[in-house]
Amino acid sequence: MDIKLLRAFVTLAHEGTYHSAASVLCITQPALSKQIQTLEHLSGVTLFQRGRHGARLTVAGEQLLAAASEVVERYADFFADVAAIQKGDSGKLTLGFGISSFLLAPKHVAAFRVRYPGVQVSLNDMPS
Repeated sequence: MDIKLLRAFVTLAHEGTYHSAASVLCITQPALSKQIQTLEHLSGVTLFQRGRHGARLTVAGEQLLAAASEVVERYADFFADVAAIQKGDSGKLTLGFGISSFLLAPKHVAAFRVRYPGVQVSLNDMPS
């Protein structure tokens, strides 16, 4: 299932109208309607009651909203993690140091950790 379908479902549920949800998603209302119809077809349940009031969740829609919201949130978190790794703000760094840098290593590692808190740093004593 495409994440766009779940994002459309969650956004429409939160916004309450096709107009505002389409605006948030930067798509047209017909495109949003098509995504919701596709999701309803794939899931085999009606997710919204449509009318002049906008779009209200059905009982099935209410039951699925929490899980869909979590999937969309985890998807966003995953890409935030990818971006952090690409920028070097996350990961692991292992450093070797010898007796000559015994006093310098902890000071520099502490400064590095302040600047890059998402990087796990470990030190290995490398005797000469």
